[in-house]
Parts: sequence; C-alpha cells; structure tokens
Amino acid sequence: MDGVHRTQVHHCGRCGAFIDDGSERAWTGRHDAPKGQYRYQCNQCAPSFSVCEGCWDGLQAGAWSHHGEHHTFEHVAPVTTRHNTRRTGSGPWGNFAAGVSARSRERLRDRTGL
Repeated sequence: MDGVHRTQVHHCGRCGAFIDDGSERAWTGRHDAPKGQYRYQCNQCAPSFSVCEGCWDGLQAGAWSHHGEHHTFEHVAPVTTRHNTRRTGSGPWGNFAAGVSARSRERLRDRTGL
C-alpha cells in the first residue's frame, strides 16, 4: 500500500512491529486488505509509546512490565468505517458532527424557511 488511505502510522514500542490501523480496508474496500488490530497506548507516555496486540498479551501475562503499575493504557480500536475520520476535504458527510448538523439545518432552512 502506498499510504494514501492510512490515517495514522504506529509501531510497537516493545517489538517494533507495524500496527495496522485498518484504514486501508475501510477506504479501499479491498477484501484482502488487513482488518487492522487494536493498539494499546500508554496514557502517561502518549503518544510515543504504543504496543501491539501480541505485546499487550505478554504484558497481561506478566512476561514484561512497563514502568511499574502506575501507568495506564488506552485501548484504541482499528478503523472500521469511513465516517468521521480526519481526512483532507469535507466529503459528503463532513469530518465532524457539527458540520453535518449545520448543513442539515441549512438545507431545512432553504426548503421550509425555518
């Protein structure tokens, strides 16, 4: 993949493996594109330290530790839909809910005068 459809690029801070966010499959619709995987990001070291699913399983099993017990991790799900993803251009639905609501109100105002 050329990276055009990839929204973010992350590598595991433990093993260095690429963590696929699933955006290629969502944007291209290719059935053979990777589905993506969960990323586990340390809230205290963020955004510089994320781990892949394999290393997360090792952390939970006690195979390794990350700065003791006081660091917490956020679970970041892979991209599964194209709606509300941050890309250039507004697209038909917009990037944020506020933009969608504003356009809906504008169309309603044009039709009904409200």
